[in-house]
Parts: sequence; structure tokens; C-alpha cells
Amino acid sequence: MHADDPVFVAGGETTIGRAVVRGLARCGLTNIAAPSRDELDITDVGAVSDFIARTRPRFILVAAGRSGG
Repeated sequence: MHADDPVFVAGGETTIGRAVVRGLARCGLTNIAAPSRDELDITDVGAVSDFIARTRPRFILVAAGRSGG
């Protein structure tokens, strides 16, 4: 993995997603896309396909979902 490799973190605004984004940034990655739910509805296949086609991530990490007690 190179510092400028594009990374897409789905669920980047969740508790886990924010931790993933911080960890990636601490490791020196500089091209991290973690759109909010308002910016990208990950339940919309067409929107996700368009996002991936536009941003061309090399890595996709999924941190989306419900968590907590």
C-alpha cells in the first residue's frame, strides 16, 4: 500500500469508521474517501457504482452498520 493509494471507507462516519480513517491517516495514507450518509447512500447500488467509477479506489473497507449497546 502506498501513501497516495485511493481508499474508500464505507461507513466512515460511524464510530468504527472514524477509528479506521484515523488509523489509516496515522499510517500516512493521504487519499482517503469516507463520505457521509448524506454524501453517499451505500444502500443505493447505482450511487455506489458511480462513486467507485469516479474515485477508482484501490482498497474498499466496509465499516458501515449498526453498533453499540
